[in-house]
Amino acid sequence: MERRLSRILRVGRKRIRNNNRSNGTQGHARWWLLGVMAISVLGWLWLRPRPSPPVQPSAPRVVTEVLSSQEKSAAQEEPTISSPPPHPDPAPPHSPALVSVAPSNTPATNVARVPDSPGEVVPPDVSVGAVTPFGTVVMRTNLPKSEAERALERESSFALSNGLAGASGEVWQVFQAQLMMARQGISSGSLDGKLGTQTRGALRAWQARQGLTPTGNLDAATRQSFSGNEELVQEHVVTQEELAGLVQIPDSWLGKSQLNRMDYETVLEMVSEKFQSHPAWIRTLNPSIDWTQAGVGTVVRVPKTTKVSLPSRPSVLRISLTHRTLQAFDESQRLLLHFPCSIARDVNKRPVGALRVEKVAS
Repeated sequence: MERRLSRILRVGRKRIRNNNRSNGTQGHARWWLLGVMAISVLGWLWLRPRPSPPVQPSAPRVVTEVLSSQEKSAAQEEPTISSPPPHPDPAPPHSPALVSVAPSNTPATNVARVPDSPGEVVPPDVSVGAVTPFGTVVMRTNLPKSEAERALERESSFALSNGLAGASGEVWQVFQAQLMMARQGISSGSLDGKLGTQTRGALRAWQARQGLTPTGNLDAATRQSFSGNEELVQEHVVTQEELAGLVQIPDSWLGKSQLNRMDYETVLEMVSEKFQSHPAWIRTLNPSIDWTQAGVGTVVRVPKTTKVSLPSRPSVLRISLTHRTLQAFDESQRLLLHFPCSIARDVNKRPVGALRVEKVAS
């Protein structure tokens, strides 16, 4: 009996020792895991990117220059101070001007004052034309340009366009071809300086009349067929009569039917139609015009169109539905006029057979 009890006690003590060892190992593992997590959190807090502090506006720097005695005496004997030229349109209080600094290679009209003594602090000069360590001060304003400035721009732009008329620019070459053909009765539609379908059709008609291969391309032989060095553009002044003829066109057909006439709505539309041009081309010729403010006295640069003078009376009118053209020929089948047109898109509405003109209203 005693032997059995002692054996039970030994087994119990052994199990208790084993349980204590297992619990100690698990406790150590927990402490190691908590330590690793704490080190990771501290490392993240230390290495995380910190937001940059807000940039405070710095006060204007005052630059002082120490001149040698010889340079100082020369500056005192021959001062180079000059006043800034007056601006033609001073900015009113409600429309402040903007002052900016141009690069240092900009020609200067003012030079900063030379300090009288080495220790004197000279405030920076921000007047127009003043030279600063950052460059030359220039004036930029949001005020409208004066009439003299606009006139100078018009003259410069007008001279530039006439100078480019004989240049190799593709746009001006196409515009020159369109205008020269229109003066001879070969129309390419609205003058726009673009080599589109209608312009190529007009070129083919022109080339055929001149005895050239009708390719529709503006090649060297075709350019040489346009004789003369006539001006391409002219100036047109909007009159009171033209402005009085503008009307507001309603959107509905009922409103349109109640009008006395269907006239032009804007100055841009009126000028474009009067000089056979696309509105975009008129804008190109007049980049400085605000068309919402255009009125009486506005000077507009427009193509120099002329009235077509026919050498003989047309005898035959030929309408091509395939090429969408209307052409007039004389008795010898010489081409006199060429116009792009679109007639009877619906096949059932197209005329059949030969038609004869009964009446002519001039």
